[in-house]
Amino acid sequence: MDLVPFLQTLRRQCQALANSFVEHGKLGASKLPSLPAIVQGEADAGPQAFSFASACGFVERDFEGLCKQIPSVHRVRATKLLKESRESLLRSVEDYRRRQEVHARRIMSAAAGAILWLGDLSTKLNPIIQGVMNAVKVNTSLRPH
Repeated sequence: MDLVPFLQTLRRQCQALANSFVEHGKLGASKLPSLPAIVQGEADAGPQAFSFASACGFVERDFEGLCKQIPSVHRVRATKLLKESRESLLRSVEDYRRRQEVHARRIMSAAAGAILWLGDLSTKLNPIIQGVMNAVKVNTSLRPH
């Protein structure tokens, strides 16, 4: 499972929230933080590419700073919409975090399975056992509640 499409979605949601500050909060576009157009994992992505940390920083730190800059004339009308958009973004951030954890578990379990299949067992089996147990967690975490 590739996480790039989910990270692209997070970036689009952050951009939409930023645009809401301009449209509904009547902030100047120059006051918005710039969000990188390329996300980590895409071709040509460098160290400045949009990342999960960028999304978290925007929704936690930048959001509050931007809210304080909204002119008081527009604050009452914009606040409800901005907070609803933020809540939606926070749900997406949490969804991405869960997907990231499942992805990491799958990688660990695949590596452990490959080691077991090759029969190349070392004297320390803890990493292999942990990988196999992660496979069990992945399968149970994907079941509907």
